[in-house]
Amino acid sequence: MKSDYRFGEAVWNTFPWPQTATVKQIDAAAAAARELRRVRAEALPKLKGGLRALYRTLELPGANPLKDAHAALDTAVLIAYGFSTKRDLLAQLLALNQEVAAKIEKGESVTAPGVPKNYPDAKKLVTADCIQADPTGRRAAYAEPPPAPTHPSLTPEQAYGDAAHYYSAKEEPPPYRTK
Repeated sequence: MKSDYRFGEAVWNTFPWPQTATVKQIDAAAAAARELRRVRAEALPKLKGGLRALYRTLELPGANPLKDAHAALDTAVLIAYGFSTKRDLLAQLLALNQEVAAKIEKGESVTAPGVPKNYPDAKKLVTADCIQADPTGRRAAYAEPPPAPTHPSLTPEQAYGDAAHYYSAKEEPPPYRTK
């Protein structure tokens, strides 16, 4: 008998987004994320085994551009959240989650996931090196349809999630549309 974990949208809706990130902090996190994707894209063609093999290089001693790119992204994200590495990160995340939940309960506005409404140029954050959202906003846009649902009770959203897992398990690039 096989059992896979399924995470509904509600799982991700409870993750608090940085509430006070500045434009400079958002730009720094976006630049670090772009650099990480660049490093991965440059390294992947040189390795057999896909992302799994690439991330196993983190275990090797010595300098590693992927390790440096992840460290830079981690730092940028911590700064955007206003978190300190000297304090328990999970405790800080829980405190932020409780703060956001309390504001929502009171009917106060909070910064939701995505580009903050006060960000001056959202197009600046959208790049062609990542998965493009489906125009309906429901799922990633694929260049070709993913495999058919493996179980008749799956919804289309679950099937797309299964497809993403399918392609990651195959350790080969999925057929995502990248404009």
